[in-house]
Amino acid sequence: MRINQVTLRSVATFLAIVCGPPSVRAQGHEVRAAVHYQWLHLTGTTFPAGVNGEVSAVVRTPLAAVAQIGWAPKQMQLADLSATARLVDFGAGVRLIPGRSRFRPFVQMIAGGVHLGVRGTVGSVSGSGSETWFQLEPGAGFNVDVGRKAAIAASVHVRRIFVGPASFEPPGENAVRALAGVSVQLFN
Repeated sequence: MRINQVTLRSVATFLAIVCGPPSVRAQGHEVRAAVHYQWLHLTGTTFPAGVNGEVSAVVRTPLAAVAQIGWAPKQMQLADLSATARLVDFGAGVRLIPGRSRFRPFVQMIAGGVHLGVRGTVGSVSGSGSETWFQLEPGAGFNVDVGRKAAIAASVHVRRIFVGPASFEPPGENAVRALAGVSVQLFN
């Protein structure tokens, strides 16, 4: 049996990190939680008031793993038509962020899904529907420390939503999302 060189090097690197001296293992494995106000713009409409939550953990400076979930509602009212839409996004990915400085800019890539649920009423007839699509979301932002464990966080993301190919829709949809909120260090 032949061992692949990439596998061998990966195992050696893992063992060096896990079994190595404490100074190698303890390079900023910071875990943070953040809550953000979310502004979301899709082609033709804006969801002006949403919320986003995230958890991030530094794997090895400057690489961090991040997981997010967001929620944005919108209501529309026109004569005999009323509709409520809820957009829920979720995903996980990687973030590149420097360690141990007061101002920490970052770039990230998130992969996940977007779930749209719509309920509408026309006159006295009501109906609802929902759909979930795959999405990729590159983004950039920054954290600015305002205390020992708290930071102001802001970022901008461009989301590519891969909708199903329908005869009247393009095969994808772009969305822009802006986040502003507070990030708190949970562990270090």
